[in-house]
Amino acid sequence: MPRFNDTQEFTYLENAESLALLTSHGANGVLTINSWDGLDWVVTDIISDTGGREIFVRGQRLKFVPENGMTYSIPEGTR
Repeated sequence: MPRFNDTQEFTYLENAESLALLTSHGANGVLTINSWDGLDWVVTDIISDTGGREIFVRGQRLKFVPENGMTYSIPEGTR
């Protein structure tokens, strides 16, 4: 699974219903997940801890925005 430390946008059309997201942060790291609603980006989650979680992705256009040393891993969708 690729690891990122920069902003990435992926579209998950016919992929799995949900995917694993792994996060690892420095002292004050944060990962903001945004979903495109057709007009604007909507914040769907703000993660500030290290660990793993399952996130819903099917039919979603998502933008992952790390700050302050946060890194994250998730299977890539379409760019």
